[in-house]
Amino acid sequence: MISIKNSPSEILKINKQNEHILNRYDIPHKSKKSIEKTSYKKDINPDFIVDVLNSFENTENIDHKLFIKYRVPLIIDYLEKSHLYYRTKRLPEIEQNIYNLITKFEDKKPLLYLFHYFFKVYQSELCKHFKEEEEKVFPYALNLYNSVYFKSKADNNLLKTQKKTAIEFMKSHRKQENDLKVLHKAILKYSPPANNLSIYQIILSQLKSFQQDLNLHASIEENVLETKLISLESYLNLK
Repeated sequence: MISIKNSPSEILKINKQNEHILNRYDIPHKSKKSIEKTSYKKDINPDFIVDVLNSFENTENIDHKLFIKYRVPLIIDYLEKSHLYYRTKRLPEIEQNIYNLITKFEDKKPLLYLFHYFFKVYQSELCKHFKEEEEKVFPYALNLYNSVYFKSKADNNLLKTQKKTAIEFMKSHRKQENDLKVLHKAILKYSPPANNLSIYQIILSQLKSFQQDLNLHASIEENVLETKLISLESYLNLK
């Protein structure tokens, strides 16, 4: 188990894929200082980072109770940082490697273009999903949180309107994620050129790691953020 006393360099020795969690918080990989010390300098909650890192090891069996203790703004900050990291780092890197594969085998494997097309559709739909969530769920969650904890005078009608929009999005959320998982599985079933698997193996590794990342992301959204919103709504008697 990773603890706040572990340094980033130690954490990456445990699992190199942990770099994706460190990256979205701009935590230097080679640092010998503990996550506790590194996080405080960057105004990051070290306990939250460690809980995310430990959950990243096994995204099929996440203990959601670990995250319930964290406040809504911290959860949303993680989700927003993840969206940005996916859009600017993870997805472009996978696409670049698919392009490299096409460049190497385009004459022998015309189906590579279909593989690339499916990935572009997947990427577009996923980014659209992120944008909708940022516009429809996160502002509502923060307004709700501020109304409860800071007694901010949020317009009750505004909260009700935002709630309706957020609920509609969250209802369609699971269907969208299922569609994306089907597309993701289809991409993973693609058979690469048999004479050189190295680039494809890199892509496969990236896609599997990304799916693991998305599993954690979706789990925190559905089992932590939504649970906390229901609790805040109940406190305000928002119907």
